[in-house]
Amino acid sequence: MLAGQALAKDFDFSAVCSSGQTLYYKITSDKEPYTVTVTYPDNSENVEFYIDYPAPEGNLVIPTEVENEGVNYRVTKISERAFCGCRGLTSVTIPESVTSIANYTFYGCGLTSIKIPNSVISIGGWAFTNCSGLTAIDVPNSVTSIGDCAFAGCSGLLSVTIPKTVKKIGNLAFVECTATIYCEVENKPGEWDKDWLDYEEYKGKVVWGYKPTAVVESVANSVNIYTHGNTIVVENAAEEISVYNAMGNLVCRDAIHRIREEITINIPGVYIVKTGDTVRRVLVK
Repeated sequence: MLAGQALAKDFDFSAVCSSGQTLYYKITSDKEPYTVTVTYPDNSENVEFYIDYPAPEGNLVIPTEVENEGVNYRVTKISERAFCGCRGLTSVTIPESVTSIANYTFYGCGLTSIKIPNSVISIGGWAFTNCSGLTAIDVPNSVTSIGDCAFAGCSGLLSVTIPKTVKKIGNLAFVECTATIYCEVENKPGEWDKDWLDYEEYKGKVVWGYKPTAVVESVANSVNIYTHGNTIVVENAAEEISVYNAMGNLVCRDAIHRIREEITINIPGVYIVKTGDTVRRVLVK
């Protein structure tokens, strides 16, 4: 960039969020209720939108509200391409104030985890395309539509849950994926694209009629539950360990023999681990 040349920008203001990254905002309402959308900073013709500005990296927490010049704005949307190509971004916490995730929002990011809140109504086309580090997606009950190629190329996905509230899924939403997809509906709704999975035979598995198991996670102070590959590790359990699959069926029950118990699971997916008053949901790869 030449000395004295102004940066091309496509935002109204920026602010540092609680997790330490700088985010860029565009005002969508300058009257009460004041609202903003999270956007990208660079409005040049660059393919990537953080050429002249620092891209968010690491674990990002998007705020519910952000202050600018004495006005508190509510964050209600994440715009198209807001984080497109942010390969250093590993996890995102989206606030309950956000109602939509636009097209290409996280396209090509380095995400390994994301929690979509129960306020999001729509997931746009190509929203998570090529986020190959993602391993599990729980679509919340608030979502009614998933766009074209929304999770295309998410080759690391092992588990996806889709509630019955989702009325429409676009073309090739899960192309080049091999995840087990748990659908709450008994069979494919008419408004789901005929090629919602793939244009050829889907290489993963689809489970129809999935009944979500209500899991209220709680962990006693001394109990530690985590996974390592295809092994569930439970440390400091005082009572027998029960493991259930995502359908709520008992997979195994293990007595306590030592401080650290290891349970090998041969089928990847989401599992629920219970021991005493401790309950935790884990992902086995």
